[in-house]
Amino acid sequence: MRDSPMRGGPRHEARGHRVYSRSKHRTGSLCRFVRVMAKNVEICVAVAYAAYCYYKYLHIISTSKIKKPWKKRRWWVKSINRNRTREHMDRQLSELLMEPGGEF
Repeated sequence: MRDSPMRGGPRHEARGHRVYSRSKHRTGSLCRFVRVMAKNVEICVAVAYAAYCYYKYLHIISTSKIKKPWKKRRWWVKSINRNRTREHMDRQLSELLMEPGGEF
């Protein structure tokens, strides 16, 4: 089995490799874990900030639009829309054509 610098031994010391103790090794892996977590935290913060900026953009767009109040339909428009059948429309057209003004 090949010796690693983490295990130590005379071969590694002779080659100029560092020999780590177990506590140093655990600290190194902890530092590596912290670095990876820091990158993940940076990514999470960046995603959260982008989502916040997008939300604020949509909020500004929606508040800057002029919102017209909804108008209640007039009673005669309701009755016209309620009676929109083919026969009713044909009758209305014939009434328009029969008017004495002759405009239609």
